[in-house]
Amino acid sequence: MLAEVGPQGPHPLHLQQQQQQQQLQQLQQLQQPQQQQMLLQQMQRQPQLSITCCPSKLSYRRSVDIAADSSSSSSSSSSNNSAEAAPYGVASSTAAAAAAFDSSSSSSSSTIAALGSEMLQLLQADCEAAARGARIRADEFAAFIDEQISELEQLATESARLQAEVEELNAKTERNLQEVQVLLEEDKAVDAELERIAAAKRKVELRLQAAQRKLEATRKEFGIVSSQGLHARSEWQAKIDAYKFTHGIKIMHLPGWYSSSSSSKSSSSSSKSSSSSSKSSSSSSSSSKGAGESFTRICFLYLYKALPSLEAYVDISFQQQTCRVVGAWPECGLSELCELYEEKRITFSAFLSFSRLLFKNKLNTLNHTQKLVALHQQQRLQRQIQQQQQQKQQQQQQHLLQIQQTQHLQQQVQQLQQLQQQQQQQQVQQLLADDDIPPG
Repeated sequence: MLAEVGPQGPHPLHLQQQQQQQQLQQLQQLQQPQQQQMLLQQMQRQPQLSITCCPSKLSYRRSVDIAADSSSSSSSSSSNNSAEAAPYGVASSTAAAAAAFDSSSSSSSSTIAALGSEMLQLLQADCEAAARGARIRADEFAAFIDEQISELEQLATESARLQAEVEELNAKTERNLQEVQVLLEEDKAVDAELERIAAAKRKVELRLQAAQRKLEATRKEFGIVSSQGLHARSEWQAKIDAYKFTHGIKIMHLPGWYSSSSSSKSSSSSSKSSSSSSKSSSSSSSSSKGAGESFTRICFLYLYKALPSLEAYVDISFQQQTCRVVGAWPECGLSELCELYEEKRITFSAFLSFSRLLFKNKLNTLNHTQKLVALHQQQRLQRQIQQQQQQKQQQQQQHLLQIQQTQHLQQQVQQLQQLQQQQQQQQVQQLLADDDIPPG
């Protein structure tokens, strides 16, 4: 059965391929005359269109180009689909389709180039027309501006003339006002003389009331300031206790700060250049130079467990915002930290914490003998400070004694002068009594 059926006719796959090739050829033949007709119609319509219809023409040409491209793409896609669908390759049919596609694409590209050149020419013509119109409008606007300027000049001259007339009228009115003012001043002189007495009385009453108010306000302020002072002292003491507990420091308020920050800087620089012994002596001598101003001494405690009595001192003036290191620690590197605090670049708490760290780091670098030497210098400095304080106290006591002695001598001199005057008066009275001369 199969052998008999086989040779009766062609294979169905070959029939399908032939049908597809015929359809492709028919489509290509139909597309080529359609494209030619569209191009001819477009070339015929170009001279009839005006210059102002450029956007519609551009859109129409773009639509024509898009239609041509779509037709070419559809033909290429159909040819590709037919080639993919065929299981067996037919070389002659595919070559003919490719040649037809290449010819259609070359014709479409040439038409696109021609259309592009024509579009550029139309655009150039439009630009030239727009430029001519802009120049005409600019000339018209310049003429209009010239007319407006001439009108403004006329208005300016008229306004100047009116201004001169107004000035003349103002001068006349001023003269009249001066005459009227003279008459009014003569009338006001009497009224002012009468009001002066009443105003003086009111001023006295107001001053009395203001003095009473000031007195009451000063009493209230004194009470507030005294309470604030007590509160500030209590807060300061609480802060001192807190710093002693948290930071391991002891704060003392002492008199006799040096006069300026320059002395502190010079002492620190001299201490850097000199040896450790000269540093301690220079710091003690600079501490002895006081200007009578108070300062705050901060003692850093518990720096080294083996030597609990070893302490470090830093003097701070909150009024002048200056500080310095006292004792055997000038080489500790606190000069930069003191400068930062003087420039207000760090806070007081940060200054304390950093200075404590620096002291501890310095102690870690020292050996035991150096620590003992530092302790000895510290004790010597403390003794010197105590001696200086004792000397100051003695000087103050001597000064007080001298003042008391001078006051006592002045009192004695006054008493002697009074006694002499009394004696002279008694002698005069006795002489008068002996001579029986009435007094006076």
